[in-house]
Parts: sequence; C-alpha cells; structure tokens
Amino acid sequence: MITTIIFDFAGVVGARLTHNFAQVLHDELGIPVEKTVRAWEAKNQQLDVGAVREKEFWQYVRREVSIPPEFPVEQKFLSCVQLNQPMIELMRRLKKNGYIVGLLSNIGPTAGTKMRQMRELVELLEVMVLSRDVGMVKPEKVKETYTEKELGIYAVLEKELKQK
Repeated sequence: MITTIIFDFAGVVGARLTHNFAQVLHDELGIPVEKTVRAWEAKNQQLDVGAVREKEFWQYVRREVSIPPEFPVEQKFLSCVQLNQPMIELMRRLKKNGYIVGLLSNIGPTAGTKMRQMRELVELLEVMVLSRDVGMVKPEKVKETYTEKELGIYAVLEKELKQK
C-alpha cells in the first residue's frame, strides 16, 4: 500500500524552470530557446550535486548563450521559480487524506533557497531532499534505492508526468 508520495519540484510542483528561463532570455534578448536549454543541460547536473559552484554555472551559461554582463540573469531565473497551483492543491488533498507528502529535487542552491521559503509548499511537506544535500541526482539513483520498493513510496517526477 502506498502511504507516501514524493514530488519533484521543477516541472511538477514548480514551473518548468529551464524552459521558462530560456523563454525569458528569448523574449528579452532574442536568444533562441534551444541554445539556452543546451547550455543549461551541459552543466546543470554538476551544479545539482555541488560539483560546480553556482557562480561558475552562471558564468558558463552567460558565455555560452552570449548574455550581456549587465543582464540580471540570476534575478530573471529566480522569477521563474513559481509554484504549480493545481499540484499544490493535489498535495493538500493527499495530505488531508492521510498520505505523507515529500519533495525530492535536483534544484540548484539559490532556487532551492527560494523554494524552501515558499510557505505554501513547505507546510505540506514531511520531508524535502535536494540532490545537493545528498550528492546524487534523481531519477536514476532514486529508482535504484530502496525507497520505492521498501517504503511504498511513489515518486512523481516530470519525466513520468510527460509520459501520462
């Protein structure tokens, strides 16, 4: 019996961060969305596990997509860290019906700090685990661990949502 449901942040509980940020760069600077997404994905996993610092990550993205130095890239990215209200409502219903609700995310440090300050989200969670905190990236490592089989946990990740 499933008693615990673990949600992902980006693209599930939160907005699609990479795409939304790439769209902001396209709208404001004319940078092709695909170019930003490619640059992001080239370094993002290293950022998620703490292998590169956030400053290095942003320098890389700025350089790869030719973002002007005066453009407030981090501020624009943080504006994309928003909650997906239908999923928040689902989480409320699940919690009200006795399920344990948690969050497992690869989100980076600055966005993770903003996410941890989102009272509407935090009050629903029994546990919040960020890849950076444990030094591994989901979903591959998560699927190989005991969580789903041993604890009866179902993880809602963006990849699974796209398949349904």
